[in-house]
Amino acid sequence: MTKETETLCLEHAEETQLKNQTPTQNASVESPEQTWVSNSGTEGELEELTPKELKERISFSDFLKRENHYVIKSGKWKKILCPFHHERTASFCVDDEACSARCFGCGWYGDIYDFVMEDRDLGFRDAFIHIAGKASQSPKAVGAKKPSKIAKRKGISLTKQETETIQAACKKLADHEHLWDRVASKRGWKPETIKKLADEGVLGWNQGALAFIYETGMKLRNWPHRDFLWEFGVPSVWRRGQIGEATEVFICEGETDAISLIDKGLVDDPTIAVIALPSASTITEDLSILVSGKNVTLCMDNDEAGERATEKLIELLEPVCASLQTFNFEEVA
Repeated sequence: MTKETETLCLEHAEETQLKNQTPTQNASVESPEQTWVSNSGTEGELEELTPKELKERISFSDFLKRENHYVIKSGKWKKILCPFHHERTASFCVDDEACSARCFGCGWYGDIYDFVMEDRDLGFRDAFIHIAGKASQSPKAVGAKKPSKIAKRKGISLTKQETETIQAACKKLADHEHLWDRVASKRGWKPETIKKLADEGVLGWNQGALAFIYETGMKLRNWPHRDFLWEFGVPSVWRRGQIGEATEVFICEGETDAISLIDKGLVDDPTIAVIALPSASTITEDLSILVSGKNVTLCMDNDEAGERATEKLIELLEPVCASLQTFNFEEVA
């Protein structure tokens, strides 16, 4: 082992101790007995790389994307669903500048090495090798432009079993009038609205729960309670396919608010589309492309989260929309 590598390993161990967190089962640093290398991107060549240099080579959030985590941008932070405890709302926050992360749900804290050691049950050396392998897939200098979420979204595809599950869920809701009544009665909707959305393929019934169908997955709600669970897939835009040639788009915070507008006959006009974000914190960049050149109305909740979402949406959409206005949903709900 070179003296430089040994020093870096000791520095990493000291940083871990300074976190004042309960050590993970893999928190001990293993000292490699050979030169640390990674692919440089040129076939057949290897590049010497220290642990510190590797942390500068790949951002934490980009690494998580390559590990197939769905990354959400939230101010200076990036968020994912924490892999170390069960949760429905992302609370695992990544700071790319410090190459560290903290979960505000379970309290986990560490850097990219700590993450890989615990997530994959590896020692420090093997974690280094794993991260280096990811970095070599698409070498990225610090500060380089990040891959767009649109490119990631195009790579999402549902399995045959997932597609069949969605079809069965929509058919079950569409074929059972008592389910229309059960769903509609709790919110004062018309049962026919529920039937219409089931026929459209965006609403279903699965495992005793109301299913919101996305092109990218299926979200379940223990109706009429507010317990949510993604059965499979990732969040995107609900009723995305209805935007089409519409000239006016209403963007709601949550599927039920969108259903309320649909129930009032808003989409009887073919030039109007009503879509929804899964939550105030789930805003994907491809939304700006979907509504580009259209007249957009934001219908976010009248609370702190809704206000923050409105601010983010205005910043994202105002440059590309024909017009943009906000609307207090409580006035029509």
